[in-house]
Formats: sequence, C-alpha cells, structure tokens
Amino acid sequence: MGQAEKRYFKLFTQSSKRERDKRYFKYFEALAKEKLPEEYNEANKNKIAFTKNYLYESILKSLRNYYAGQSKYIEIHNLMCDIHILNSKGLKKAALKRIQKAKKIAKKHHYELYLFELSVLERRIIRRSTKKKTELTKKINMLIEETEEYISDIIENTALIREYDEIFLEYATGNDNSYIQDEILERKAEDSSSFNIKINTYSVQSMYCTLKKKPIENLRIWTQLLKIFEENSRVYSADYDYMLRYIGILNNYSLSCSRLGKNQEVEQALKKFDTIKPNHFILEIQVFQAKYNIFMLYHLKQKNYTTIISNTDEIEHKLNLYRNNVSQDVRLGLFNNIAVALLLNRQADKALDFINKILNHRRSEIRSDILASAKILQILSQFDLGNYLFVKNLIPSYRNNILSLKMEEEEMELQLKVIEVINNVASIEELSEDNRASSFLELKDYLVDIKDVALQRWLQQKISPTDEA
Repeated sequence: MGQAEKRYFKLFTQSSKRERDKRYFKYFEALAKEKLPEEYNEANKNKIAFTKNYLYESILKSLRNYYAGQSKYIEIHNLMCDIHILNSKGLKKAALKRIQKAKKIAKKHHYELYLFELSVLERRIIRRSTKKKTELTKKINMLIEETEEYISDIIENTALIREYDEIFLEYATGNDNSYIQDEILERKAEDSSSFNIKINTYSVQSMYCTLKKKPIENLRIWTQLLKIFEENSRVYSADYDYMLRYIGILNNYSLSCSRLGKNQEVEQALKKFDTIKPNHFILEIQVFQAKYNIFMLYHLKQKNYTTIISNTDEIEHKLNLYRNNVSQDVRLGLFNNIAVALLLNRQADKALDFINKILNHRRSEIRSDILASAKILQILSQFDLGNYLFVKNLIPSYRNNILSLKMEEEEMELQLKVIEVINNVASIEELSEDNRASSFLELKDYLVDIKDVALQRWLQQKISPTDEA
C-alpha cells in the first residue's frame, strides 16, 4: 500500500464506531513494523488467522472507497450496487436515476459490458414500474435496440481478444505460425465507431507484427494507438484505467522508436512521460518504470553514460520508495543498465556493486537474459580490475549459461568465440596492458555482429583504447 492509501485506511478505521476496527488497525500498524503484540504469538494461530482475514477484508473495503473517485470501473460498480439496493427496497425511480448516471459514465468511457448489464437492469425495472402500455412498448423497444448494439460490440471485441491471445501464445511458445496471414494488417481499425474495437484491432495487429518481426509496421500501429489516446486525453486523463493503458502504449511506442533508431521520437516520448501527472500511487510507479527503462536504453545507445550515472541516486531512491510495488525483473533490469553505464565509463569497481545486487539473488528468481548479462558484465569488470585468475574461474559458468539460453546459433558461436579470446588473454600472466589490448584485434571484424551492446562497446574500447567512453 502507498502512503496515501495507508492514511486513508487509518481514517477509514478510526471513523468506525466499532471498537474492533480500531483494534485491528493497531494490529495493522504492528504488522507494518514487524512487531506483533504478545497476544498474537505462535500459540494463538487461530486468532492470528481470524485477525488477518478480517484485516484483509477491511483493507479491501477501504481501498474500494479510496479508488471510487479515481477509477470509473469502480464508480460504475458502486452505482450498480446502489441500483440493486434501491430496487430491492422498491425505490424504482431512484434506481432508474442511478442507472442513467451509470450509463452516462459507461458510454463516455466505452464500457460496453456495463452498458449491456445496465440496459438489462433498466428493462427489468421498467417492466415492473411503467403502467402505460404505449410508453412501456416505446421504452422497451428502445432498450432492445440499445442492447443489441452493445451485444454486437461485445461479440466483436471478444473475437479480437481471443485472436490476440492466440497470436500471443504462438509468440510465447515459439510454435509454427505460418497459418497466421498478413490479412490481419489490412483491417481498418479507424473505420469502427467503437473506441474499444479500434484499440483491440490495433492491439491484434501489433501482436501480429511482433510475432512476424515487422518492426516498421509495428511502430506505425503504436503511433496510431498513441494518437487515439492522446486525442481523448482531456476527457479521460483523470481516470485510473485509461491512464494505465496510456502509459503502456507510450512505453511500447517508445520501445519501437528506440529499436528503429528514431532518436528524436524517443526524446519526445521521454518529455511526454514528464508531463504525466499521476493521481495514483500505482500510476506513479508505472511512469517511473517505463520512463527510466526508455531513458537508459536511449542514453546507452547515445553513449551518454555519465547521464545515466548522474541519475543513479534518484533511481535507487525511487526503488526504495516503491519497494515491493516494483517487479524484481524491472529492479534488476535497472541495476543491469546502471552497471553497463559504469563499466563503459571505466568505473568497473562501481559497476560490480550493481552486478552483485543482481547475482546475490537466488538464480532461479532472475530472468535468464538479465542473469546472462550480469554474468558477462562480471567477467568484463573483473578483467578491467586486473583479476585475471578470477576471470578464468568465472568463464566456465558463463559458457554453460550461454549454451542453456534460447539464442540464435550464429550469435551463440560468436559469444563463445569472444569468451574464449578473453579467457586466452587472461591466461597470459606476464602480458603488458598494450599487448593485452592488441590481443583483442582478432575480434575486430566480428564487432558489428555482436548483439550484446555492453560486450560490443567493451571490446571496441579494448581494440581502440583511445575511443571515448
């Protein structure tokens, strides 16, 4: 929970007249400090279980209230609860007013499922409360027409979501995907009047481009998605769910630009991240993760290592602030990129501090590509520090790691060749630094084919020591 959420929970429980709510809040505070009262020792396991369950439900209840004004999904859901209660009390007119309010929000935010359910509720209430036959017929027919429109959109969106998942599974599992054809890209998402159908059509096309490795077409699609969301930003910028989707789209657009070397577009995207004003703790975290991931990729490509290094304190501060709300993959990925910047800026000793933050985790919990990167960075850093014997001891483990990765055969052979050269150079104890550097010259012709940026740049520095970091 964020600080604002905790403050709200405190007010929520303290406003309760029930003494047990206040008592459970004390347990919540003690739990946060990891200092439980004596009454909650191991001997009282049943009491602990009951208290945790009650506390869990209380926290969820307070969070529902806290987010009611920030998420339109929750606001509509709460209105639907009101509608059911009012209807059960026989307050039909009040229930119908709530339905109209909920439908207005749902239409504005394109929530077809809610619109369908609200129309069904409205028909049920109208059938029982409208006396005049002509008026009843008119209202029911209008609602039937409305409902059919919502159903049509729901069916189309469901088909698109299913198609997206099918393509995603082909991509994730590496199965044969030759049956998926380019006709997907011929669909005109802009022709649809439904916001969600447009978004889902573009999402399917983007997933298809990812599967078929069509980066230029993929960027075009992300550009269109970004345009749609930004055209509606004035209407939806205060809505949590909309902003969460927008941050994800801006992130994917930025990554596509970065992969294609569109530096000016990446710079503009970074400025857009800075203009986002999150009204929610989770949105703040999402902006942080996306922005700094793009920030590092961009500055590593531009060889602006000192720019990354100067932001290290800010990144570590935010990681500490957000703690468990940032995924481990993101945290370790940031550490890895900081280590790359430090190594290529010829600060191998400091690079090792961040490499060790990665390698000190249980290996089974580290994503395979991050682990492989950290291992090669460890070898390169130790080499720069002159710890050649240690380098020789590290290489067998890294060699085994490469063989276990899903890597193209050509890339794997190239990395094994580089490692072998590093091993040979490290093995010659009495070699001068100049001769040690010249020993890497045999790899000069292979540099362009090395996909690992850190390894490629490090070798370039060894082959041409006068190159700027």
